[in-house]
Parts: sequence; structure tokens; C-alpha cells
Amino acid sequence: MDVQKKIVPVAVKVCGVTQAADLDACMRRRLAYVGFNFYSGSKRFVAPSAAASLWAAALVGQPAAALATIPVGVIVGARIAEVARLLADFPALGVLQVHGPKLVTSTYLRQLRQAMGARQLWLAWPVTTRQDVFTAAALAADVDLLLFDSKHVPQGAAVPGGSGMVFDWSVLKAYPAALPFGVAGGLQASNLSALAATLAPVRPALIDLCSGVERAPGQKEPALIDTVLGVVGEVW
Repeated sequence: MDVQKKIVPVAVKVCGVTQAADLDACMRRRLAYVGFNFYSGSKRFVAPSAAASLWAAALVGQPAAALATIPVGVIVGARIAEVARLLADFPALGVLQVHGPKLVTSTYLRQLRQAMGARQLWLAWPVTTRQDVFTAAALAADVDLLLFDSKHVPQGAAVPGGSGMVFDWSVLKAYPAALPFGVAGGLQASNLSALAATLAPVRPALIDLCSGVERAPGQKEPALIDTVLGVVGEVW
């Protein structure tokens, strides 16, 4: 049964989708974005060709719902030739999300633009301080959205993002760019009200969730997604 959510002014993205049932759940809830992690070091890694197959299968069951949801491909330190190959494997991708700071320069972002065609380009940037925010904002002219993520990395891990830990959101008040921004890093239903209060009156364009809507890495929990959508609709 379709779950119709109320329209909210802040877009919601569920990242780290690896299973057909989870993709189906996200699309039935008309989420703005679903993310597929193409970084091989991630616990939620899925190959571009496998993600493309998941997406194609989902379209067969619910083409109308698919029109409301945009697939996002997440990359870390990928060379331009690698990006070209993954786009060929998954041509339906609407957004490419690149994680900095590894490899990321204005030149690299412009080269990505050339390889991507009309797709959107998002830059995810790890932050702990105001200076991190300024560093990311300096690259705003080359992307469509800046996604601020936690800089914290679990002990023994070497994976950018996906830490399940929040950062000091107050540093985002220093954000100087007019470009829309999103927030990631340990977000869940229980802390979204605090996020909204910290950023007020500024409103993020995107809320990016992963572990906060999971029962295990790569396994999403529809009930948690429903709760998140309800809170987003209330606080923004």
C-alpha cells in the first residue's frame, strides 16, 4: 500500500540503499532522493550496475512513484574515467554526490561537470569548525548543493561520512554562500527538532539520513522513515 506523505519544504534523502525492498519503501513514500554508495570501502557499497538493476526493477512496479524520487550516486576519490564508466552503467542517475576533501578541487569539479551532462553535482564536505564551512563554500560555484557531514570517523575506520555521528551544527551559521545546503551525519527523528532550532531561521534544503533509519547497516526500517518524515513536516 502506498504511503502518501505530506509535502514538506525540506527534501529528504535516504542514503546507503542496497536492497530492493528498501528502495521500494523509499519510493512509495515519495522521498525526494535515494542514495547508492559506490565507494567500495563502505559497508553499504553497491556496484553501479547492481544499483541500476535495482532501479530498473523498481520502475516496473511503480513508474508513477519513481517520477518523484531521484537516484543519487555517491563517490569518493573517483577518477574522471571511473565516473564516466559508472554513469554508463547507471544512466538514470540524476545526481552525483562527491565527497571531499580527497581529490576535490575546482578543476576536478569542472571536469566532473563535463562528464556528467545535465545531472546535478553535490559536494559533501566533512566539518567540525567554521573554517571547514568556509573551505567548502569556496567551491560553491562549481556545484549545485553543498552537503555538510560529520568529520568524525569511527575508530579503525577509513570511510568518509556514514559515521552515524553528528557535528556541531552551529558552525553552519557561518555559511556565507547563497547556494543551497544540506545536512548529514547521525541524523534521526530524535534530533531533527534540535537541528531546526540550531539553524533557525535558516532552513536546509536537504536532510540526508542513513544509519538513523536503519535496523542494521544497509537495511532500512520503513517505520523509522515514516517517523522522520513526520518530524520534518512539523519542524520545517
